[in-house]
Amino acid sequence: MGLFAGIMTLVLYFSLDIGQFALQLRQDLQAKQDLQFAVNTMLAEFRSISPSANGSYPLEIANATSVAFYVDADKNGSIDRVRYFFSTSTLKRGTIRPTTSTPAQYPSSTEQVSVLLPYVTAGSFWYFNAAYTGVQASMTLPIVVQDVRALRFAATVDEATTTRPVPLTTSFTVTFRNL
Repeated sequence: MGLFAGIMTLVLYFSLDIGQFALQLRQDLQAKQDLQFAVNTMLAEFRSISPSANGSYPLEIANATSVAFYVDADKNGSIDRVRYFFSTSTLKRGTIRPTTSTPAQYPSSTEQVSVLLPYVTAGSFWYFNAAYTGVQASMTLPIVVQDVRALRFAATVDEATTTRPVPLTTSFTVTFRNL
């Protein structure tokens, strides 16, 4: 009877370990998938920036924690205002569709905000001018948006600090095609 109880205890602990491993693996894969989706979305939109529906410069806001620009985000032929910004451990994406008035307007009260990347422990945007070749320092704040020709983004994500030994970090640099 004691042998049976010992074997059952080992089987129970083994099952719990496998369950914990499966949970950690699922969390890891979800964090990687979220990170990849965010990077792909941002890269596609940054590469396609264009003047706004009212003729405003393609890049509107450029600072260390946010960037706002104009792009046909939903591919419907209408130029939207898109804003990426860090807010309370998340990277958020705000979208404003232009009004139908002439000239078009982008009222901030109509911004639709969604979480693009949760569990962000660190993140920033850096900006570079036309002289950027890959090794120069970023532009200093405040940024003059008309001088920006490239952007670097970096973020660190740590969904479950108790189970994952190493946070996930990503970064990319993109040159704006339409500036």
